[in-house]
Amino acid sequence: MSTRIVKDRCCPNRQCTLHDRVAQGKVLRHSFYRTTQGRRRRYRCTWCGGTFRSTIGTPHYRLCKPLGLFAEVARMSVDGVEESAIARTKQIARNAAARWLAVAPS
Repeated sequence: MSTRIVKDRCCPNRQCTLHDRVAQGKVLRHSFYRTTQGRRRRYRCTWCGGTFRSTIGTPHYRLCKPLGLFAEVARMSVDGVEESAIARTKQIARNAAARWLAVAPS
């Protein structure tokens, strides 16, 4: 497994000195983690030693369902469909639909 320096990522740890400093050359590709959709990348900050997922800071962070389903739910909401109808048609919990719509970009 290669550990290469990544220039387009920054450390999300608020206590780290390099928090929100992109292109400092201190974040390495660390490993992969498995999801139901396949493998996703993990990164490691060489300054604080913390690891983080590739989706951190995005609406897809900790999403256990396919990304396409998330996009469909957001699209249905834009079209004016109510949360309960979205949850019923997509067979997800109403609370999940509400949580996804709260973090979806407007």
